Amino acid sequence: MLPIFFSLITLAWAIIPRRLECNNPHPSDELLTLHSNLADGKLFTRSNFPESVIIKTYVHIFAENTTYEGGWLSNTTIEKQINVLNRGFNSTPFRFALAGISRNVTRLPPATNPSMDAQMAFWFKYRQGNYRSLNLYYVSGFYGGQCTFPSMQAALESSADFFMDGCTMGADTTPGSGGLFGAGTTTIHEVGHWMGLLHTFHGGCSSEYGDFVADTPFESDAPSKIEQTFEVCPVGRDSCPDLLGLDPIHNYMDYTSE
Repeated sequence: MLPIFFSLITLAWAIIPRRLECNNPHPSDELLTLHSNLADGKLFTRSNFPESVIIKTYVHIFAENTTYEGGWLSNTTIEKQINVLNRGFNSTPFRFALAGISRNVTRLPPATNPSMDAQMAFWFKYRQGNYRSLNLYYVSGFYGGQCTFPSMQAALESSADFFMDGCTMGADTTPGSGGLFGAGTTTIHEVGHWMGLLHTFHGGCSSEYGDFVADTPFESDAPSKIEQTFEVCPVGRDSCPDLLGLDPIHNYMDYTSE
C-alpha cells in the first residue's frame, strides 16, 4: 500500500461536508517523516498519475444479530457504500472494487488491554487479500470510525500490523441508515487515513506544513474542534485568522457534520 500512499499524498481533494468523530491514533513518526520528506522535496503539489488504480475491497459485517437493526447489512447497502466511496475519490486515479462480503454475528476483541494473541487470532480469521487490498469492517454499536495508517511494518504480510490493517466503522454510518451520519462519508474519511492522509487540522495554526497537502488551508486543532462537528455547514469559519484561507469544511478529512 505504500506506493499508493506516495501517489495519493500529492493529491488535494475536497468535496462535501461529512462526518463526526474519527478515533484514529496520532500518525506515527514514520508516516510524518514520509510526509515531511515529500514536502521538503516540493513533491506535494498536484501532478500526473495513472489513469486508474484498482483496489480490491473486502467488506466484513460484525452484527449483534441477523436483523438490519442489529447491524446485518444487505448487499444493496454495501454496494451503495462502495459507490459513495468511489464518488469521494472521483478526482483521483483510485477505484475501489468490491471483492467480497462476509457477515458474522460476533463482537470485536475487547479494546481494554486485550492480549496480542487474541487480537491476532481475531483479525487473522477475517482479513483478506494482500497489503494493497482494503478491508472494511462495519460493526453494530461502533461509534464513528477508525483506520490504520500505512506503515512499513504492516507491509510485511506475516506481521501483526498486516492482519490488523484496515478500517472499522459503525454500521449506522452506511448509506440509508437514518443515523446522524448515515450518508456513507465516514468511510471516505477513514479510507483517506488508510491511504496516508491526515486530518485537515493536523498541526493546527502553528504547523509549517499543516496536513502536508499543498492547497489545504491551515485549521485549528483546538479541543473545541469536536464540539464544532455539530455545526451545520459552518460557512466562513476561520480558526486560523492570521493565515490565508478559511477552514476547509467541505474536505472529507475535516470534522463537519454530513
